[in-house]
Amino acid sequence: MGPGAAPAGVEGWLPQYTVPPLPQRSRGALLSSLPPRVLQGSASSSEQDTWSPPVIGSAQGCLLPPRETNPEGFSLTHPAPLGLDAMEWVKELNSLFRDIQDESEDGNEDRNEDLTEIAEEKITALYGANADQKTLEELKKDDKYAEIENLLSNSKIIISNSDVSEFASDVARFIQHSKTCPGGWYWPLVKSVKIKIPDCHELLEHIVIVDIPGTGDCNKTRDDLWKSKLRECSSVWIVSGINRATDDKDPWGILKHCIEELGPGGECKRINFICTKTDDISPDQKITCIRHRNEDAKTKMKEKFEKSEIKKRFRTENDFLQVFTVSSNAFFDTSLNLESAETEIPKLQDVLRSLNKSINRELTRDYVYEAKGVLSLIQSVQLDTDKKAAETKVAIRMDLENNLKKALSEMGKYFDSIYNDLEKCLSKGVDKSVQSCVASTKAMISPKKDGRGFHKTLQALCKNYGYYLPKNRDAVLDLNKRLVKPLHENIDEIFNQIFPMSGKTGKSVQEQIDKFTIIQSDPAYFRSSVERHIQNFIKIETMYAIVTLQDSDEVMVAASNWLSPDKKQCYWPPFKSTEKCTEAVQNRIKPETGGKPWEKLNIIFHRENVTFEKAKEGQKEIEDQKERSYLLATGFSGMMKRRRLENTQGMPNNQLTTVPPASRASTSRMSADDMGIMEKAKNIMKRVTDNLVHTIIKHNDIILKINKMHTVSRKKATIGIIGRTGEGKSSLLSAILGEKDLLPSGCFGACTSVVTQVEANLTDSDYTAEIELISKEEWEKELKDLFRDIQDESDDRNEDLIEIAEEKITALYGADADEKTLEELKKEDRYAEIENLLSISKKTISNSDVSEFASDIARFIQHSKSSPGDWYWPLVKSVNIKIPNCHELLEHIVIVDIPGTGDCNKTRDDLWKSKLRECSSVWIVSGINRASDDKDPWGILKHCIEELGPGGECKHINFICTKTDDINPVAYMRSARLTIPKDKDQKIMCIRHRNEDAKTKVKEKFEKSEIKKRFRTENDFLQVFTVSSNAFFDTSLNLESAETEIPKLQDVLKSLNKSINRGLTRDYVHEAKGVLSLIQSVQLDTDKKAAETKFTIRMDLENNLKKALSEMDKYFDSIYNDLEKCLSKGVEESVQSCVASTKALISKKDGRGFHKTLQALCKNYGCYLPKSRDKILDLNKSLVKPVHENIDDIFSQLFPVSGKTGQSVQEHIDKFTIIQSDFRSSAVRHIQNFIKTEEAKLKALLNRETVELKKDIYASIIKTILDEMSPCYEKAAALTGTGSMKERQDMLITTVDVKKQDMFNKAKMEVLKKLKHLKLSIKDALGSGLKKAMDLSLSQSSDNTLKDVSREIDQMEALLKQLTDAN
Repeated sequence: MGPGAAPAGVEGWLPQYTVPPLPQRSRGALLSSLPPRVLQGSASSSEQDTWSPPVIGSAQGCLLPPRETNPEGFSLTHPAPLGLDAMEWVKELNSLFRDIQDESEDGNEDRNEDLTEIAEEKITALYGANADQKTLEELKKDDKYAEIENLLSNSKIIISNSDVSEFASDVARFIQHSKTCPGGWYWPLVKSVKIKIPDCHELLEHIVIVDIPGTGDCNKTRDDLWKSKLRECSSVWIVSGINRATDDKDPWGILKHCIEELGPGGECKRINFICTKTDDISPDQKITCIRHRNEDAKTKMKEKFEKSEIKKRFRTENDFLQVFTVSSNAFFDTSLNLESAETEIPKLQDVLRSLNKSINRELTRDYVYEAKGVLSLIQSVQLDTDKKAAETKVAIRMDLENNLKKALSEMGKYFDSIYNDLEKCLSKGVDKSVQSCVASTKAMISPKKDGRGFHKTLQALCKNYGYYLPKNRDAVLDLNKRLVKPLHENIDEIFNQIFPMSGKTGKSVQEQIDKFTIIQSDPAYFRSSVERHIQNFIKIETMYAIVTLQDSDEVMVAASNWLSPDKKQCYWPPFKSTEKCTEAVQNRIKPETGGKPWEKLNIIFHRENVTFEKAKEGQKEIEDQKERSYLLATGFSGMMKRRRLENTQGMPNNQLTTVPPASRASTSRMSADDMGIMEKAKNIMKRVTDNLVHTIIKHNDIILKINKMHTVSRKKATIGIIGRTGEGKSSLLSAILGEKDLLPSGCFGACTSVVTQVEANLTDSDYTAEIELISKEEWEKELKDLFRDIQDESDDRNEDLIEIAEEKITALYGADADEKTLEELKKEDRYAEIENLLSISKKTISNSDVSEFASDIARFIQHSKSSPGDWYWPLVKSVNIKIPNCHELLEHIVIVDIPGTGDCNKTRDDLWKSKLRECSSVWIVSGINRASDDKDPWGILKHCIEELGPGGECKHINFICTKTDDINPVAYMRSARLTIPKDKDQKIMCIRHRNEDAKTKVKEKFEKSEIKKRFRTENDFLQVFTVSSNAFFDTSLNLESAETEIPKLQDVLKSLNKSINRGLTRDYVHEAKGVLSLIQSVQLDTDKKAAETKFTIRMDLENNLKKALSEMDKYFDSIYNDLEKCLSKGVEESVQSCVASTKALISKKDGRGFHKTLQALCKNYGCYLPKSRDKILDLNKSLVKPVHENIDDIFSQLFPVSGKTGQSVQEHIDKFTIIQSDFRSSAVRHIQNFIKTEEAKLKALLNRETVELKKDIYASIIKTILDEMSPCYEKAAALTGTGSMKERQDMLITTVDVKKQDMFNKAKMEVLKKLKHLKLSIKDALGSGLKKAMDLSLSQSSDNTLKDVSREIDQMEALLKQLTDAN
């Protein structure tokens, strides 16, 4: 084999796992011994001549060719391209001649002998002896030059032969080199080679073995190729002669150099160090010495690895390194007196077999699971005769969609967390790289004192884009890796946590994916056969398991829910009655049922089945297979019987056979079990497809269409609650949900910065709280700031910040903790407890008892000044509370507490603002005594207008006056000048009077407010409720239930839920009708002129589509110009006013502690909310106020929250259509109905997406300003000491003045860019979506018809009419 620059390997026909040996002598013989026929067919050749001749150059031609299974015989392929194309080779040849003819500045003193030798080897290998003595022009005149040019005209060469000797001879010139017989060896031209080996399925069916050259070749294509192969390696085999295994710098050096590609940048899970030529020893007691040296080599290799940097960088497990001592010669030559096992070739074969078997098992399992899922889907359609099927499916769909949203939300939070962690490490690495890069570059590229030819070395490094590997491979030069070394060092630890090569870290992406599920439990409606099959299809989980009990070796059928999660153990019932035990299995009763403890047994899991009958059949098959395997392996027919099954499931004794596992020496592709499972699964699927072949199987797109109907995801409606702690929000929600003290008092707003939300638990009957915590680093930083606030002794101290700091510190660490220093606090046990708590990012609390649940979550969502310590709300970022048994109220709704935070944690701040933008409704909660005068909720609402109105989707505001029962009748009558006869219930009369008065005053205040103007509201935008949570539960207060107005709020939720359900049902029925119309159009597609008619229709529709898209273009061009004018005016005004508005905002007010207020504003990136919340300071909003004022009118016209304006994007989407007239023939009418349905579905989706995109467009204005100002905020926040306030003010004013023109123009361009993106998104969705609909409905006519579904279409029409009438 020629010196290698080309990756090569051994692979099979199916998806492969990569196992590369790093380059070293004798690897060819080693691999030849793995598939035995190769060596037997090449016996006349030496080890090195067969596969691995001496390594000759640093550019090292072709590597060990890839080998894969081939049923037709040996074959060699050069995957296109063959190697270098003609232009590449001409370029390289010129370079080679320059290396040969190098006459450096000091004669020949500075020439690089490595490069010269490589050049001579390549040229003589191809063109013959003395070719290196010629000039390039002389060489071009030789016939061999023309032959090479002709060879390079081929992009691919295939060599195939059933005879191994002839095959080896045929491929020799492409993969070997001979110094003794130069000329006609083509390895310098070869980029990669793939060899396929027959009759080795057991070893290589799913594996490709690739020789990794570690090349310093100056051809970037080849270089990139071998590095990409490195990253694919799941295992590495280091091959070295045993005499120098521990001292050989070559493989260790290359392995160390390749850590990034194999470790954090790859997928290497194992290293096998293979010491070869163990028989090459010549003492008298040869065998004893071989064994001793083998053990010594293994010990030393493991010791070297334990001390190496490689172990540290790979984050290895205990079995990461395995050492093998092998003799390929002794494996075939018995005269060497080494037992086959002692050659350790069988061990390596077992490594391959084991890997192959595990892949086969995985493929089989995946196939069977998927097949079972498809069968469940088919069965669910087959059994879909329940009258309530549609309603049930809608309920199922809603549950699954809700679960999906939650799961995706959790995934989003996880990625946000690791993004932040990784960004910190990257930033640190960048800083270090910037500091060290010049010095490290100088150190690498400076001439070495004792090395000749460094100018050529440096030239080779540049040719190879910063990388050079000397021929002796003792020191790899890689400038690129040297430059990024600090980056790698800073991110490796977290990168291995996020993307471990194996095992679990607790925070890896793979673990997050594995725990992702939308099937949370088996709700009540999953009881009918239809729903069970739907769940089976989604969950791909079966009902009955076939297992072998390890203590008795019996094959049993057990209920799937009896198995442990890892399927290694199984509960077994204590029943003695056969009938009772069988009934327990069939009914899948829960373990521990029946009063007596269940036994937990170790098992071997085989497979699962949907039905008990199928599981029994599978049980018999496995027993028969085990018996056959045992008879084949032993020749004995006598087998022990066990009687457990007879006592439990009533099976005959002759089925209770105990057999050993099948022999490992089997040479079949799969084990008997796996092959049987795969064959049966494929036969089942074939029967199913055969049954469907004359109906819908030839219309696969229709099947996909039906499947997609069940995958629609719709987000929940969000109701935001604004109000202070203590205003009765928790009691209000408890009353609405119908259970007193359901939510603990103070669970809303315990901390002004925590986002708390409540939604329905749609998966089980437990009360659940998902608590997301801030990171340990965030808390450490915040804690330092809190102590700085407390220790502020200046006259200008900010009492608000001090009070908040004292509350947080004492809440967590107990009374008097705020009197200590931070260093003193760190010595206490509680500090360590908090650190330990913050080691997890999320905590879940779940309980079926509401009282216990409230108690469990209290410390995370409540606070008590009277009992400080161990209240964890300062650490909480968000809380998601899930309430069971409230589908009617919260199935499609999430209620979110909007804190209106002034918290200096940007993550929490961004979170609550994003929640604001999601609110379709806002509930303002305030005690009735001060409802109209309470500045807090009105102030927050005013501050949030941009997020709720033009930048959000808020359609309604409900002002809820709480605690209406809390009244002193005498005092109220006096203040209201009311006279109520004593024979009347004065308290009730006063409550009613105050309720009406409060409603009137709140509405009047709203009518006069800026809020009404900014929201562009409709008449029913504001509703006022006067509620009493106490009176709803306490009848002694003599208020009728209706007068508490809790039922009114329940009706609000029920109505919204019903509306969403109605919309989802309507969408589903519409789409179902459309699909049925499509099926019916195929049914009626028997007209001879169908194809011609369809062609005409398509032409019309495509023309209509083109015109409609053109009209959409014109509309967007028009609104683009209008919006651009408004933006330009707003930018101009902002530029003029920004400095003045900045000065006005950050100037010292008449309150104390303004320097701290200003610092808090900078810490929170321009926003500060005082504890009293009477005046919100937001510099960013102040800066962009002129822009908002100038665009709000047109923005509300283009993107109204509700209603029509005549020029909105949504209205233009709604009127978009390609159906201009109705068709007459029935078949074509059905096509039209289908396209109309697709149009409606697309437009509804685009309208929803437009709402989300318009939020992004509007938010981009302030986001751009924030991004531009952020560096200034961070620097200003860090300023301390005397004069820092003035310095902070000057810094903010100067930054605004310097950046004003640029940052406001950037904001303008960002809005316009996003508007263009919206246009393109809408046009692309409509164009591609409707073309797909045309493709599906107007495909060429066919004689294959489907079932007549006209009756089903009529049924859908009737359902649609029912939905319409119900409105």
